[in-house]
Amino acid sequence: EIQPARQAAACMMQNGALDRTSIVSFHSVRRGSGKTTIVANLAALLASQGRRAVVIEADFHSPSLQIFVKLPDWKISHSLNDYVLGQCSIDQAIYDVTPRSLENTPGKLYLAPASLSHPEAYEKLRAEYTFDRLQDGLNQIMQTLQPDAIFFDNMAGLHEEALLSVASSSSLVLIMQVDPSYFQDTAVAIEIAQKLKVPEVFLVMNNTPASIDLQKAREQMEQIYQREVLAILPQSIDIATLASGGLLVVDKPQAPILNQLRKILTHLAPS
Repeated sequence: EIQPARQAAACMMQNGALDRTSIVSFHSVRRGSGKTTIVANLAALLASQGRRAVVIEADFHSPSLQIFVKLPDWKISHSLNDYVLGQCSIDQAIYDVTPRSLENTPGKLYLAPASLSHPEAYEKLRAEYTFDRLQDGLNQIMQTLQPDAIFFDNMAGLHEEALLSVASSSSLVLIMQVDPSYFQDTAVAIEIAQKLKVPEVFLVMNNTPASIDLQKAREQMEQIYQREVLAILPQSIDIATLASGGLLVVDKPQAPILNQLRKILTHLAPS
């Protein structure tokens, strides 16, 4: 299904859909990389710049984005799972989670949350989660919300489901840590992205200890993977104290790590 999926994405590009919206897939080959923290904060930062960001939580194993944006369970009448299963429209599965501090600005933050599936329900979800279904949803989102960027938060690991969003994206960002357990599978993920003809593949090193020579680490990773390292993010006390319970741009707007996140956005969603 790889080639047909890529061809369909190419058609979207020719129609101008991807010219107007940056579609970025965030992925990590291991859980615990800090991927979701990065996705949530990049999207909120984009909204703080007066732009529109939509986050699609394509992680059906361990959804957690609603915690970052403080979206309570009782407000979620439909999730991405329901859209995939044909039980609602994509519009019904998307929520305006723009922080109150941004309510009087043009910026908007939207979330399509996933819900945790039991094994039996997950197998049905996998069967219905097709490229065509995903493409239909993306087209609808771009028509109704006209976002500047759509961010996919994929489930960790090399799962088939992640390939759908990767094949739909104009950029893939692989989140790594300085840990040998990431190295081989990250190389495999890059190879898969090449087969899918993803236009751009980037690396972000996260939660990097202060003892690491950052410039040397960047040079080594870029030499090994032949891909640009957008940022080497340090271990951050600001992120640690939030403990997935908020957004830096709202709760800690002076956090130094925000400067590096801004630099990442200039590559992924240029204004």
